[in-house]
Amino acid sequence: MGLEAVRDRPRSGRPALIDQGLMKELDQVLSRPPKEVGIARSRWDGVVVVEYLDRVHRIKIHVRHAQRLIRKLGYSLRRPIYRYVQASEEGVPGFWEELKKTPSRPQKQGPKGRPF
Repeated sequence: MGLEAVRDRPRSGRPALIDQGLMKELDQVLSRPPKEVGIARSRWDGVVVVEYLDRVHRIKIHVRHAQRLIRKLGYSLRRPIYRYVQASEEGVPGFWEELKKTPSRPQKQGPKGRPF
């Protein structure tokens, strides 16, 4: 046994569709926007990678497998987060006055002193 037990032997089964050469090409493609390879999308995700592999290489894989490939190549599937700049308190009262449909007026009081 010895070292012979740990050596890699030929495996039976279907060979992998995506070899190292294709992984390198996919890495280069993912570093550019999808529009440069003819796909009308703004960012890469699993669906876009599936479409690219089908169009260019005639390889059909599932979206989840494409997501695994993206992660394996070191890319993230997170969407960019857009944050709104917080407004200062300056101008807020004037904004609310403009927003109201009717000019401000004193509220009418009910019989127990509660506003209507």
